[in-house]
Amino acid sequence: SILARTLVALGYREAVTIALQGSKVIAAWERSGLPFWRDLATVANPLSDDQRFLRPSLLPGLLTVATRSWERASGPVRLFEAGHVFRPLGSESNSASPDTGAYDDNGVLEWPSICGLVLFPIDEASDANPVDRRLLEVKGDAERAIAPLSDAGITTEPEVRAYFHPGARANLLAGGRAVAQSGRRHPPPARASGLPDERAA
Repeated sequence: SILARTLVALGYREAVTIALQGSKVIAAWERSGLPFWRDLATVANPLSDDQRFLRPSLLPGLLTVATRSWERASGPVRLFEAGHVFRPLGSESNSASPDTGAYDDNGVLEWPSICGLVLFPIDEASDANPVDRRLLEVKGDAERAIAPLSDAGITTEPEVRAYFHPGARANLLAGGRAVAQSGRRHPPPARASGLPDERAA
């Protein structure tokens, strides 16, 4: 896709995780103190406890990949995944609509999604700067990835997301419509994944 090619050109490495998830993913996420996604598209006859439901988001899987990558990194780690996410049809938490490429099958709503994550090494100068230049860098990457898909300029608006740090999160809008989110990872989920508290965006 255009988004994937643009992110690769910006230095991001593509990750691929399986769509089936289970209790280990929920436990790892909830160690942060934040609740996991409430409405899940469950599997009727799972082969194992790790294949109980279809992923509601790409983020938990990408955090797992990031944890392994961070352990052997000598500089910033830039990752992304492009894949489908799932919710039960009629779920209150569904954010997809037909014009996002969503479709339903057997009571499950499925739509394409893309998630990116950047981990930065310790930088005392950046940490001391009141302007979060690393977050602005990631936001700029998101804007450059989206720009080829829209004739309208990219603008931002504040947005509350539990897994983003308060005061460092926003929607990216194209033509007045939210098409992406950008923010700094909230410390508890990052810490629960074994990642640096303040260096994931």
